[in-house]
Amino acid sequence: MEKKKKGFLDGKTAMLLTLLGLLVVSGYVNYRKTATEPIGGEVSVVRIEGERPTAQPSPTPEAQDTFSAYQQERASARAQELSMLEEIIADESAGAETVAQAQAQKLALVQAMETETSLETLLKARGFESALVSAKPGSVTVVVGGGALSDAQAVQILDIAVDETQQEAEDIKIIQTK
Repeated sequence: MEKKKKGFLDGKTAMLLTLLGLLVVSGYVNYRKTATEPIGGEVSVVRIEGERPTAQPSPTPEAQDTFSAYQQERASARAQELSMLEEIIADESAGAETVAQAQAQKLALVQAMETETSLETLLKARGFESALVSAKPGSVTVVVGGGALSDAQAVQILDIAVDETQQEAEDIKIIQTK
């Protein structure tokens, strides 16, 4: 019996990479379609002395459901992406470069997930009940529900995001929703 040499990308690995690429593209398209306009003007980080600004009013049940649905959808998509990356990493026929790329993508994904969860938790602890965060290298987007944000609230959110993510203020977008 003669064993056939497997090429760099056999059918299984090529299919997994194709599916991973489609997942990333569909996630990006979904993000771009659902993003709303950021608050107007530039926000400078200013330390406010005295009393802390009050948190935003409680979000409506519909807004809470929308945020929860997005968080569940994001968790599901991330679980699928992690599963596909783990399959590539565990595939013995995958090339060393492919495995290294999959490991790097998995590490970046896990770091983004940690940053998002940490920042969302901090925002909720400060009274922003409906908060979603999307963190990518060089960019952080914070979506806050519950109505219009005051300048003091926007500064508070920006300050928390800068402290937690170590990103520059100009790399952080704050988006308010109704």
